[in-house]
Amino acid sequence: MQADANAPVFATGEIEMAADPETVWAVMADIGRWPDWNPDITEATVHGPVQTGTTFDWKSGPGTIRSTFQVVERPTELSWTGKTMGIPAIHVYRLRPSDQHPGHTVVRLEESWDGLLARRLRRPFTRTLQTAIDSGLARLKAETERQARGDTSLRPVQASGAGKRKRWSNLSTRQRTSIIAAGLLQLLLAAAALLDLRHRPADQVRGRKPLWAAAAFVNFVGPLAYFLFGRRRS
Repeated sequence: MQADANAPVFATGEIEMAADPETVWAVMADIGRWPDWNPDITEATVHGPVQTGTTFDWKSGPGTIRSTFQVVERPTELSWTGKTMGIPAIHVYRLRPSDQHPGHTVVRLEESWDGLLARRLRRPFTRTLQTAIDSGLARLKAETERQARGDTSLRPVQASGAGKRKRWSNLSTRQRTSIIAAGLLQLLLAAAALLDLRHRPADQVRGRKPLWAAAAFVNFVGPLAYFLFGRRRS
């Protein structure tokens, strides 16, 4: 499988790890333990065995992402697709033995984002995604090499702040991006609903226009409710 290099947002990274491919795979495919070593991820649950078609939910920032495994070829490729806040994503891990260091593994990660927000915010999203890929690979390397050494001490990277309110400065790059994207999507939905409401005749609106205008500011629910239930089909 390939990430879409022609998508509005595309980034890639590669790193060598002092561990064999099986050890890297074991860490990478243990979805439920991602939060133990990657603070960008606060929750992760897989709904079945790690195989093609299995779904898993993981939380990074304010939203929960539902992903589906597309390619599971142990220990060479693990790929999935997912969608959150209207952004379809393709995520591809590839593993190969190092040519220069026997017993080591080279891990390559590619990811692409598509959709309206990705097209409108291509440059900042690309920078954010590249930062997330680089930090994610570094954390995977640290955890994999810790396990390869047989180190049973506490992981050096723990999910932080469980049950506590975080300051903006303490949020990870991916979490900040998720919050910003959610806010922008909400603003776009509200603006689209208000614009449509302004130009739509009253007899083509179910209920009173002022009430729908007020509802447009109620999170994602108000604008979506207007588009789904508030307009009469001519």
